[in-house]
Amino acid sequence: MKLLLENWRRYLKEVNFHTSDDFDIPGKNQLIVFAPDEEYKEEGQTHGVVSHAIKHYHEFKPQETSAALQQALKRAAEFDNFFVKSTKTGSPLAQGDEAKKMANENAMLNTFDFINDKMINNEPLSQEEKQLVPLISVLHKKYEQLVDSYLSRAVDIESETNPAAIKQMFDSGKTVKFIGRFGRGSIMAKETGGKPLQYHLDTSNTAILPYSDGEVTTLFRIDKKGTDLSKVAKYFGRGVEIQNKAIAKVLSSYAGTSAELPQQQQKKQKTQQQKKGPNPKAMAIGMARGGKTPEEIQAQIKKSTGIDISVENIKKMIGT
Repeated sequence: MKLLLENWRRYLKEVNFHTSDDFDIPGKNQLIVFAPDEEYKEEGQTHGVVSHAIKHYHEFKPQETSAALQQALKRAAEFDNFFVKSTKTGSPLAQGDEAKKMANENAMLNTFDFINDKMINNEPLSQEEKQLVPLISVLHKKYEQLVDSYLSRAVDIESETNPAAIKQMFDSGKTVKFIGRFGRGSIMAKETGGKPLQYHLDTSNTAILPYSDGEVTTLFRIDKKGTDLSKVAKYFGRGVEIQNKAIAKVLSSYAGTSAELPQQQQKKQKTQQQKKGPNPKAMAIGMARGGKTPEEIQAQIKKSTGIDISVENIKKMIGT
């Protein structure tokens, strides 16, 4: 077990990722565990590179992710101890053969994240969980390779002042990088310390990788299944200040809005927050900007403000 943990920590250092105390639930409503008293909850700085891989690799390589999850389900089906729990209530839903019939890829995705949380928090793994670690490592290493590729191949357009040249790069599917930062007072500005971020954007599939001070924040696709640049424009319109005005102008052109709209939105949101206190919609948009799912946003808003908003309303707030 000691060697297993040492190898895990060594893997985590190969790509320097920002970590946070995030509760993911990447696989929705169910969790597979191998002991009835296991609890899947927010605990420690567990949202790092492996957590991001579990959450986002399927956006790039769905077949590879599915293959790893199916292999894990097949292996887990051989275990005597097998339980399915609700991620919403923590209550057991089924056990034994019934649970094995109920189990699916989403439930195993949550199990991958649960095992990673335990590894990072130095909690002992069961014999069953140890057998699934190599499959989690497969997704992690492939995701890490994606991160490396985006860091190395992006074309720096920060000094480009010609909007036509920038738009040509966007329309041709180039991977570019430029500087931006979150507006003051936003949730993500606090999380990033207000520092400028170098955004690596793949315009062929809307993949985004924010990077600062040698540390990657995340890598995910803004448009999960398509290549809609209007969604990219909307993403950057949620309170991100782009340093290069020509880049800001080109991005806004895909949404048909003014390049100054993000600053206007920030002022409006700030005024609303001052008048009304916590603004759940602004919080939801900020967290969506950081790559959080509607389920994660729901849980965080409830934790921070005590306001319980349905997942469907969260989706409406963030425009998904």
